Amino acid sequence: MALREAGKIAQEQGIPFTFFMLDVAGLKLFNNRYSREVGDIAIKTSAKFLIDNIRNDDILFKFGDSADEFGIILTNSNEKEAQEFYERLLRNLEKYFIIFKLRKIQFKLPLKLHIGFCIFDQNLNVNEVILKANEMMNKTKIKL
Repeated sequence: MALREAGKIAQEQGIPFTFFMLDVAGLKLFNNRYSREVGDIAIKTSAKFLIDNIRNDDILFKFGDSADEFGIILTNSNEKEAQEFYERLLRNLEKYFIIFKLRKIQFKLPLKLHIGFCIFDQNLNVNEVILKANEMMNKTKIKL
C-alpha cells in the first residue's frame, strides 16, 4: 500500500523515491538449526537495524508474504542518495549481531540481509520497480 501511494505521488507531483527490498539472509537456517524463537530474534534484530538506519522521512514497512521481508521507501531521493544509503546499510550491517542463548551457550552471529533497490522514474510503474529491486536482491543472495 505504501509503495503504491508513493508511486502515485511520484507520478502526480514528480517527487522521486527509491524502493528498497530487504530480507533476512539464512532465516530458514536459523529456524531449522536453532529454533523459530531464534528466527524471530533475527527478524527483530533486522527490524531494529533498519529503524536505526533510515532517515526521518523514510518509510519502513513489512513487505511481501514472508515474515522476514521488509520494504523501505527512500523519499525524495536520486540515484546518488540511493547508492549512498545502500553503502551505508552495508557498512553499518557489520555492527549488528543476532545474539541468543541456547543450552547455556551464548551465540553472537553476524546479521546479514539481502538488499535490492530501484529508483522510481516516470518510465516505470510500481510493479516494475518491485521487480527490479527483487532482481537486485536475488543477485545478493547468490553472493552470500
